[in-house]
Amino acid sequence: MKVIQPLDDEGKPRGRRSVWMRVGMWTLVIVGLLGVSWLVDFGRQAAAGQDIVPWEEGLARGSELSRETGKPMLVNFTADWCGPCQQMSSTVFSQQHVADAISEHFIPVKVDMTVQRPGSPAMQAVEMYGVPGPPTYIVMDAEGQPISGRLGMQSEEALLSWLENVR
Repeated sequence: MKVIQPLDDEGKPRGRRSVWMRVGMWTLVIVGLLGVSWLVDFGRQAAAGQDIVPWEEGLARGSELSRETGKPMLVNFTADWCGPCQQMSSTVFSQQHVADAISEHFIPVKVDMTVQRPGSPAMQAVEMYGVPGPPTYIVMDAEGQPISGRLGMQSEEALLSWLENVR
C-alpha cells in the first residue's frame, strides 16, 4: 500500500522539505541565542575592569626599587585560580584612583602562586612570610621586613584605609 504525499510546486513531497525547513529554522534560533548569550557575557566581562596597578614581578625587583625610591613595597600574593584575587583585580585594582594611590606611596609587587613549584621564588616567599593562601597583601620595607598585612578580599575603601594607616 502506497502512502500518498502532497507535492509542492516543484513536484517534491511537501513533508520532507518542511522537515528540513524546520531543522534550519531551529538551528538559526539556537545559533542566535548562543550569540546573544556570548554578547551578554562579553559585556559583563567588559564592565568588570582590568587590573591597572603596575605590579612588579617578584620580591627581588621590588626590593631593588624600594631601596632606590625609599618607598615600602605592597606585595600581592595572588593566583590565576583564586576567585577573590580575580575579583580584586577586576573591581578594586581596576580603579584609577586605587592604582594611583598605590603607585604614589608603594612599590607594587606581585607574587604569583598559580604554579606552586617547590623551591620556586614564589613558594620561597610564601614559606618565608607564612602566607596561608591568596589573596594576601603584605606591606614590607626594602629589606623584606613585614610592616603590616591583610588576608583575603578587601573592599576598595578597606584597602585604601589600611594603606593610608600603614604609610
